[in-house]
Amino acid sequence: MRYTTLLILITIISFLSIGQSVYQDNPEKDIYNITNQIEWDYNYTEIIYEFNNSVNIDISNMKNARIQNIIYKFVDFIGYTAFEVAKFGIELGFEHPEFNYYQVGKIIIIIIWLVVISLIAALSSAFIPIIALIYITYKWIRDFIRKRKEKKLSETD
Repeated sequence: MRYTTLLILITIISFLSIGQSVYQDNPEKDIYNITNQIEWDYNYTEIIYEFNNSVNIDISNMKNARIQNIIYKFVDFIGYTAFEVAKFGIELGFEHPEFNYYQVGKIIIIIIWLVVISLIAALSSAFIPIIALIYITYKWIRDFIRKRKEKKLSETD
């Protein structure tokens, strides 16, 4: 599993747990009224550039503006999607408080630890040369300092 997938799963489970906590606090609440107050307000309409068929257009500015348009629209898409997933998770957790989301969260955390352990095992072959290089550098510096001290002592005698 990729880290982003695990992060998304943990986020959804946390939103489900939030909905479950809201239900346990007061089951009579109108959850849809609460979640409808969560809105994504990201408007960069004043930054989005449009070009007409003018002769004096700087091509590099136009390319930069188009890239900025793409980035702003992508950020807007991701933010809006995240807020809608949050609303969905809170509402689902409120409607189904009988599920044990804590157990699912523990399983995902165990999967994350297994991924981290496998990464460390895969990278362990790179650790040995790095440790050897650090040790050799330490030995060289120690010998260099020792020879320098001996040279200074022999010069003062």
